[in-house]
Amino acid sequence: MFIEITGYAIIDRRYIVVESIDVSEMQLMRLERRDDGCEREITFMFDTKDPKASAYIYRWLRKHKSKDASTLGESLRSVVGRVCELSGYYRVWDE
Repeated sequence: MFIEITGYAIIDRRYIVVESIDVSEMQLMRLERRDDGCEREITFMFDTKDPKASAYIYRWLRKHKSKDASTLGESLRSVVGRVCELSGYYRVWDE
């Protein structure tokens, strides 16, 4: 999914929550048709105790983080505002 990251949170030093807005081509076409300006907000959650999820988010952050980021918080802060692609597998559907 193509998203623009708007925020993040680290919960109990275990869960990484990424807040974003859908900026895919299909969503942009929907916005133009409806003209109501409602952006679709999407939340992703990664459990760092799950080896598959932690490997994915750390690999993704390494790809997108700035060169001077040395901690997880700095890495997440550096990706806020970027438009990028994130796997829909980790999307939170209970909204």
